[in-house]
Amino acid sequence: CGRNGSRNPAVGPAVAAVAMDYSRFDHIGSSSSSDDDDAPLPPRHPPPAVRDDLEDYFRRLDERRSRSEPADAAVVPRFTAAEISQLRSFPFELSGAAADSSARSECAICLCEFESGQQLTALPCAAAHAFHSECVRGALAASVHCPLCRVDVRSLVVSAAAPSDGPAAAPASPRSLGFTRDGGIIQRYDPHPPAALERPAYIPPHQAGHAELVEIAYPDHGVARVWRLPRELQEEDG
Repeated sequence: CGRNGSRNPAVGPAVAAVAMDYSRFDHIGSSSSSDDDDAPLPPRHPPPAVRDDLEDYFRRLDERRSRSEPADAAVVPRFTAAEISQLRSFPFELSGAAADSSARSECAICLCEFESGQQLTALPCAAAHAFHSECVRGALAASVHCPLCRVDVRSLVVSAAAPSDGPAAAPASPRSLGFTRDGGIIQRYDPHPPAALERPAYIPPHQAGHAELVEIAYPDHGVARVWRLPRELQEEDG
């Protein structure tokens, strides 16, 4: 899908990011579990380089939201059956990478554990999220976005399927694949987390229904898990 693991340098002049309160992070640390009670707790605040990258991601997220307009239901893009058939499918086996404790072991759509032999479908986003094939076909019939990271996967499929004898398609940008500016991998972006999912204390109770949940993996640092309010709501409460 065009990933090469390289980091994407910022383009154009630097834009000053609005200061954010990073005491509001749930955590950033290793995504692997440990049974060692003496293991040090992960740092609660992100390293400066990660903080700067997250500020850039949140700024772009808020800018994209402010530019978006209500979609006309008649022109909303949809996956065709032929496009869905181009996605990579494979039988799940609890071995090798699948047995890795950091690998997702359940379908994020139906919330059922993967079982050996079940057919899974992987999406071409940076995190290569996989779901039960039947579940993801239903999800993609309603939306062109990955159910976990919200990357527009249809545009990636269409770009990859461009005819070789036609004009060369522009390569997918790291951001369109689900990478942040500095190479963070967007694992989850949920603008409407379930109400039953507990919000941290710093989210005002009257804004709990508007809180977003973001998880971004940084290979050299771990996973940043962030509950946040959209910028316009932060300003209202400020």
